[in-house]
Amino acid sequence: MMIDRRVMGGMMMAGTLWTLGCADDALVQGEIRSGSRIRAVYWVDAEGDRLFKGWFDRERGEECEWTAGPHPRCVPDHAQAWMFADADCTEPVAFVFGTVGACPAAPPPYVGVQGDPCEPGSVGELWALSPEPIAPSVVYAWDPLNSGCTAYATHPESETYYRVTTQVPLEEFVGGRGADFGGGRVKTRTVLGDDGTVAPGAPFDTDLDAICSPIVGASCEPEAMHSSYADDAACARPIGVTSATCAPPGYIAANDSPTTYVRRGALLSDTAGETLSVFDDFAACVPANLVVSAGAAVYRAGDALAPSALVPVTVEHGVGARLSPNWLIAGDHRRALGFYDLDLGAVCYPRAIMPAGLACVPPSFWVSRDRYFADSACTAPLPLIVEIGDAPHGFPALDQPNGCDAIAHAYQRGAARSPSTYFFKSGDACLPGTDLGTVVPTYELGAEVSLAMYATVTSATE
Repeated sequence: MMIDRRVMGGMMMAGTLWTLGCADDALVQGEIRSGSRIRAVYWVDAEGDRLFKGWFDRERGEECEWTAGPHPRCVPDHAQAWMFADADCTEPVAFVFGTVGACPAAPPPYVGVQGDPCEPGSVGELWALSPEPIAPSVVYAWDPLNSGCTAYATHPESETYYRVTTQVPLEEFVGGRGADFGGGRVKTRTVLGDDGTVAPGAPFDTDLDAICSPIVGASCEPEAMHSSYADDAACARPIGVTSATCAPPGYIAANDSPTTYVRRGALLSDTAGETLSVFDDFAACVPANLVVSAGAAVYRAGDALAPSALVPVTVEHGVGARLSPNWLIAGDHRRALGFYDLDLGAVCYPRAIMPAGLACVPPSFWVSRDRYFADSACTAPLPLIVEIGDAPHGFPALDQPNGCDAIAHAYQRGAARSPSTYFFKSGDACLPGTDLGTVVPTYELGAEVSLAMYATVTSATE
């Protein structure tokens, strides 16, 4: 079974404005429209309020998602083929984190081989997967930019692998083209399906000539090279590192907060193995050596963008009886970022809950059942609520027994635990809790809260 590694030509980079045809003038920026074959799917609550979920191919009877690039297709859920079973990288395998057991890690039905190495999300080939897991000791990773294949040891305790069976012709899926809609500065990159589907996507900032990412409470930040390196002792002029094969992003993001963006400057080096004397601002601005990797290009900083050069991002709640769309707005571009639960006063997202159902659940901390222990031998598991991350305080911690996707329980915080009262495994050692409980708040499980507090939702195809 051989994979064709030839790069698909004719792809356009993300930083190129996609133009409209005359027949597109009647469409509205951000409009979602079902086609004759590809239908919109929505999350719907008990009051009929709805939120866009994705797309459904009614001819094939499966959900699908539009691939990247100006010539997209709506293909079913798939894993990306980063790993292969053979040293020549011709036999793709898919892997999922998790193991087959009480709560098996379900594989996607397909695996996709990237079509254009410069276009993440593009699909050049699609293969069906065997439902039976395999247990390789070694797999191989394909680097499309350097045309190399490297061996990696597998981790069977946390990874499950599946082999491909048959290739599915891409012509079986609905195609389309890309266009940028809108009359203002920020347009919406949109797929126009051959069956009449209209699928809005990412915002495109015409002033910056770049796709941008809306950041809540900040701005729509342009696609950029991110690096902690700089060419000055104050680390004020960041150095960008990217692929020498693909068209480089037009901007470099500095390693600061809030992020400073500069225009891409002159090429500094694309000579593999060359050592550059730079400064590294990962922790503190210190002298460092940067060795140029094969296939990489290093760019100097150009002019800095003033914060006012970026489009501000705002959040607005839509209309709904209990659940309303939570709109993320950048100029004329808008997309729903989950629901807003008017009863709970929080953004929420559809999640599976036990015994069988769906509910809109706010971001919360999680119950850890198998990482911490009550004894110094690490033999007595101790369920704890460990508040790592930026989930909002005040909502119950969520419990997923055996690592399953479905939420089975929710608990209020119980008594605080100090580091000396619990232990965790580190390799073969069983160590005391150290800074957890002081730097990171750690609690016992408190009173259980009914999952009925969350609004139930269903999935409905238009």
